[in-house]
Amino acid sequence: MRCLTCTHVWSPDSRQSQAPTSNLKPPCLTDGLLSTPAVHSRRPLWPSALAVRSGRPLSPSTLAVHSRRPLSPSTLAVHSRRPLSPSTLAVHSRRPLSPSTLAVHSCRPLLPSTLAVHSRCPLSPSTLAVRACEQLEELLVQASTEWQFDAWALDAASQGRPLSTLAYYLIHRAGLVQRFKLPGAQLARFLMAVEDGYQDNSYHNKRHAASVLQSLHVLLTRGELVPHYADPATLLGCYIAAVIHDYEHVGLTNDFLVATSAPLAMRYNDRTPLENHHVSAAFLLLQQPGCAFLKHLPQSEQDKMRKLGGSGRTSLVDDNCHRRVSLQLRVPFSETERVLSLQMALKCADLGHLAQALLVHLKWVEGLEGEFFRQGDREKDLGLPVSPLFDRTKPGVSKSQVGFFDVCVLPLFSAFSSAFPAALPMTAAMRQNYTYWKELHPAQQ
Repeated sequence: MRCLTCTHVWSPDSRQSQAPTSNLKPPCLTDGLLSTPAVHSRRPLWPSALAVRSGRPLSPSTLAVHSRRPLSPSTLAVHSRRPLSPSTLAVHSRRPLSPSTLAVHSCRPLLPSTLAVHSRCPLSPSTLAVRACEQLEELLVQASTEWQFDAWALDAASQGRPLSTLAYYLIHRAGLVQRFKLPGAQLARFLMAVEDGYQDNSYHNKRHAASVLQSLHVLLTRGELVPHYADPATLLGCYIAAVIHDYEHVGLTNDFLVATSAPLAMRYNDRTPLENHHVSAAFLLLQQPGCAFLKHLPQSEQDKMRKLGGSGRTSLVDDNCHRRVSLQLRVPFSETERVLSLQMALKCADLGHLAQALLVHLKWVEGLEGEFFRQGDREKDLGLPVSPLFDRTKPGVSKSQVGFFDVCVLPLFSAFSSAFPAALPMTAAMRQNYTYWKELHPAQQ
């Protein structure tokens, strides 16, 4: 066979050249002019032959084009040596694929909408429902056992109910419903009512509350605070505290509410109006007949949970906060230190996105910066001084992360993980994101 790009005659089977040469490949292929055996053989090649002779993983498009025939999803996935997106599988297989095939070879959970589009075949409601439930269950199991968590994925899988879905799952999973004989309908109604109270802010929203709840859960369980620092009643109180911690947040800071004499500031006499309102409004909701799932418990247990619900709201930027914490966490165990440890766990959880996967963390930073900029716009409209980092014409929080890590985050997480070494994976993940910001903005160091 004559090579397409040179004068040599070459047999793809025997790899023997009729011209004097010591190579087993055509000179043009050896010289790097061409790289695909399919071009020289002038015939379709099996994907395995393509992959072996190329000596490297091949993209699905390369496999499909040079094989010159439709390929099964398993063939594409095996010879590409990587997970493939549903669109890649559907396009290069050139045929409708079943939902199970898409799910298996994509190597990741798929939304019902994705399955419906890329399977190119009608899917029954039962199939879609089963797949959606499987994905939701997988995300919930991951949230209950892993340090990493994506609240946006859970939001999509739960059809906009990430907080109530996760909270109900964790409370059930911990055996708290059975232990305290909690009425399931009232518990669900309370959780959904709290979730509905979270406004559509870019940061302080129901996804943030779900993220904080998940971070607190893994800190308490995998951080080994359960059961010695958190008995079942305390664990339930901690879950409630995370669920309600930003209830009815208005997307503005306490300073703005005080400066504008907002009703919340007037109601609480300018003393941390947001934090006071989160707890007060949530426990008023808990007293409503349809939501009073704790009403049958002894008053002492209710008081304990209410205390836990409002105890973790100390300002994270208090200059003496971390020094005080780092000293107190090292003394022998006592009731005071037990409560302080739980407060610090909630503080770490409130900043839990700092220890999430980088892309998830960056999405949270973007949301927080957008929320700050919107307040800055309002401050300009009202003729008020624009708060630091709130002016969209100047660097925002995305440009000041190194300083925030240095002053607040590192001391907080280091103090907690030194007292509870099992929580070191979260601190290690946080330090990876810290390294990212340091490399991105070296001038801040």
